[in-house]
This record gives sequence, structure tokens and C-alpha cells, in this order.
Amino acid sequence: MKIHIITGASGFVGRNLVKSLCERGEKVWIVMRSQNGMTAEERAEKLFPSYVKNHHAFCVIEGDIMKENLGINNRLLQKLSGQTVWLWHLAANLSFATKEKENSKRTNHIGTINVVNLVNRIAKRYMHVSTAYVSGDQLIYREDDLDMKQRFRNHYESSKFEAEKHVKEHCKISYIVFRPSIIIGDAYKGKAEGCTFGYYRFAFMFFIFKKWVVKTLEKKTLLSSFLRTIGTTYNKRNDMLIAPWLVLI
Repeated sequence: MKIHIITGASGFVGRNLVKSLCERGEKVWIVMRSQNGMTAEERAEKLFPSYVKNHHAFCVIEGDIMKENLGINNRLLQKLSGQTVWLWHLAANLSFATKEKENSKRTNHIGTINVVNLVNRIAKRYMHVSTAYVSGDQLIYREDDLDMKQRFRNHYESSKFEAEKHVKEHCKISYIVFRPSIIIGDAYKGKAEGCTFGYYRFAFMFFIFKKWVVKTLEKKTLLSSFLRTIGTTYNKRNDMLIAPWLVLI
């Protein structure tokens, strides 16, 4: 039976991947680091309480993609070298913040270098999660395109491009690259989780802003009168706020 080793299992996609593989009866090993005073095992117990108890099919490895061999000890690596290992690399720094620029570049690029080195040593197949935005400013970009001399809008895009380029040039086994665009939660309920980064940060800001404006309009205050005077209206039936004065750059 295959052993699926997963980095980034604590993220939104990672949690759903772990759940899907476990429900199929697959063996799942997650690489997780200690964080905020919690060990990897404690973090896993909080995220995957029903799976951690199944020691036969689920295993937590204390590790870090920023370390050689992800910090996995040699004894365990030797054990894995005789197994059919599929490695899924989902761990990444998704921040667009300027202060996170160098950390993002190291995590996404150097982290991938460490993962690919390990993959070449122990794995039979490699699944690499990239992003659709490695396309940069290219308007036409096919799935087999990579370096089109594109320009990037931010350090996240460029770091993920460098990571994918390293996979293409140095991965010695069969691999698959996934390029998702904007990932949301439940496609039918329309719920997104973890609205604190990237696109979601701005969407969440407007959600909070709308709630504030609607609440203000319901009151009989000088501010509510001013908002109405400049054309602000709220249609409760359609839950639609109209603010013609709000101009976005």
C-alpha cells in the first residue's frame, strides 16, 4: 500500500486532502512542525482528532520544509526508502505583505528545493501544488508553459514560479504540478475559510464595511443623514448596499 506524505496538512487544502485520503483508507503521514508552544503531535490532534488515534493508517512526523530532508531522521528515511511513497507538497507562505517578502521567497523556493531533494531519495511520485499566477502578466498561458519571460505582480508569484521551475529542472521521478487559482471553501454554500490573506483579506474588509454602513443607516444620526444625502441606500430585500461615492483605485 502507498504511503502519502503531506506537507502543509494544516492548511485549508491540506486538511481536505488528508480527510479525502483517510476516508479512502489510504495511509497518510503528515509532516508538521512545532508551533506556538504546541508539538506537531498536539497540533495534529487538534486538527485531525479522529485520525490521530488510528496509528496504523495515520502518522505525524515532526519536521520542517526549511530543513534538509525536512528534518526527518535517517532511521525513518531508511524505512521509507523501501515503501511506495507519494509525496504531496502543499506547504507555502501565501502572504503578500512586504515585511514577509524574504520569508515568502525562502519558504516557497528553498522549501521546495528541500522537498525535491527528499522526493528524489525516497518517493515514487511527487505532487506539487503551485499556483495559476506563475503566469504573471501573460494573457495566454498553457499548462505546459512555464518561463515565458513574464513579469510578476508580487513576490508570492515570483517565488512560486522559481519553485515550479526547480521541480521541472531537478525532479527525477514522475511528478504532477497543480495550478489552482483562487481557492474558496464549500462551492455550494459559498463559504470561504481563513479570510485573512490575499484576495480574502479585501473581500472580508468590504464585508465588515458593509455591515457598519448598514448599521449606521438604521440609526437616526447626523452621520446616517449625511450618508443618505450622498446617495447611500440599502435594499434589505436583496441585501444590496449602494454607495455611489465609494471609488476604488
